[in-house]
Amino acid sequence: MRLVFDNLQEFERWIANNVSADKYEAYISKDMEVILVPTKSTKPLKYAYIKLSSTEELKIVEKLRVGMGLNVYNIKHLVWADDRLVEGKLE
Repeated sequence: MRLVFDNLQEFERWIANNVSADKYEAYISKDMEVILVPTKSTKPLKYAYIKLSSTEELKIVEKLRVGMGLNVYNIKHLVWADDRLVEGKLE
């Protein structure tokens, strides 16, 4: 299941209710796209995505990294095709 968020507050709310360091890791692209990827293959797989519009909104990344202890990876680009797994190419 792919959840696409347009609103940062909704994204943060979903994170607070569903995300922990043992279940998710975060990928951040150069285009300020953030995707949360499950680390375990327990079904249903839920991916969460948001495209940030300002560097101010990138503070969410620090919340993920420091506040929640998630592994955060910078990636060159993101593959988000419906017929494939979500994947990113590391920098």
